[in-house]
Amino acid sequence: MSKFTWSLVLLVSLLATVAFAEEKPVPPLPQFGKWSIVERPGEKIHLQRLDGGWLSIHRGNTTLGRAGREKDAYLGVVREQADGAGRVWFVRITAIANNTLRAEIRDGWDAANARVETWVPESGDTALFAGLLTPASASDGERDPAFGEYVYVEELPEALYKVAPSYPEDARRANVDGTVMVQVLIGKDGHVKDMRVTKSIPMLDDAAMRAVRQWTFVPATSKGKPVAVWVAVPVKFSLH
Repeated sequence: MSKFTWSLVLLVSLLATVAFAEEKPVPPLPQFGKWSIVERPGEKIHLQRLDGGWLSIHRGNTTLGRAGREKDAYLGVVREQADGAGRVWFVRITAIANNTLRAEIRDGWDAANARVETWVPESGDTALFAGLLTPASASDGERDPAFGEYVYVEELPEALYKVAPSYPEDARRANVDGTVMVQVLIGKDGHVKDMRVTKSIPMLDDAAMRAVRQWTFVPATSKGKPVAVWVAVPVKFSLH
């Protein structure tokens, strides 16, 4: 999509957001669900599908902004603060799997410092994206490989962007360290779509998964085309 199209979509989104910047009760309409933010434990996002391909984004009873449908993603803007003040951030929301969403949040669409969040369905109508947001690997009729399923590849995925794990304070105080092994499903777009811990250190597992969810990769290839594949990712925690 051209920069002009991006600018037009985001300008329309921004103008729509201004009218929704003040706190107001969220109407109890259908197709309204709640997601928890994996990278910010305890924080919740409420999403409501509106007419005309628009999505309303809320925190609690406060409207943060709106996003409009563009192919297999929602593009729009959100406010930095729940009261409508602060900076405006661009947001791109796509589906990962099982109604889990990936949100890329930037302070400018060409900015390299994107914050990536994983929104996990929690309650309400969390299937409201069914048929609207389709993971890239499914858009051509292909399915993602199941956990443990063999996929022939000629080039394995290569990490482009890594996020170091945050060391849990309770694990640090208990002198717990080591390497958590995570099997990661990397989609054809290079994003993490699913994961399984295969070598667990209970006090470190969650921190390892939170970090790896934010990684991006050059996808695996087979016969010159990108393919989805499961790979093993070690996440090391060291006290020294």
